[in-house]
Amino acid sequence: MESVQGICGVSPNGGTGGVHKVAVCVCAMQEIGGLKRLSQLDLSENKLTKLPEEMGSLSSLTDLLLSQNQLECLPDSIGQ
Repeated sequence: MESVQGICGVSPNGGTGGVHKVAVCVCAMQEIGGLKRLSQLDLSENKLTKLPEEMGSLSSLTDLLLSQNQLECLPDSIGQ
């Protein structure tokens, strides 16, 4: 399992050996790009005003939930 310093909590995904949920401390947002195999990320209800460019390096990310934040735009790296 991949790990990134500053990740607050990780829940295993059943018996697949993957990660189902990741709780990210705001201070660890810059380090989240190290989770290359992360497929789902729920950052809802965090009052975030911006996301780091490192989010674009999450090449396996298929679901990104961002509701109830204060984002005005997404980093250019997302979706590339």
